[in-house]
Amino acid sequence: MQPNFGTNLVDDGDDTLLPESALTQGVIDTPQPVKPSLALGKYKKRVWIMLTDSDQIPPTGQFIGHNGDGFMLRPNVPAEVPVELLDILNIAVWDAPIVDQTTKQITGYTPRLRFPYQVVRKPQAAQAA
Repeated sequence: MQPNFGTNLVDDGDDTLLPESALTQGVIDTPQPVKPSLALGKYKKRVWIMLTDSDQIPPTGQFIGHNGDGFMLRPNVPAEVPVELLDILNIAVWDAPIVDQTTKQITGYTPRLRFPYQVVRKPQAAQAA
């Protein structure tokens, strides 16, 4: 009985082993330590914000990335974020429908922030630290 889809395994009789140098070439003994970009001062200016509770944001929080750095922002929880994150939040928009109150028909769309936020003061617990 033959297989329906064939096979990609072909026994050509060549069981040549790779030389030991080919197996260890490019292997490093100790990996380079990863330095967090935040500790290096990559982001100089920071601001305290708080995401507004929204249907667009899951209860566990919203992940936002910038140049390989990730930030998890939870709704109604103040967070100190780089100013660059505000640009990401500001361009994340969606078209909300405009509904006529008398006919209940959609008459158009208006851009709204997908992740609304507000700039807040530094929380008291963070000021003491």
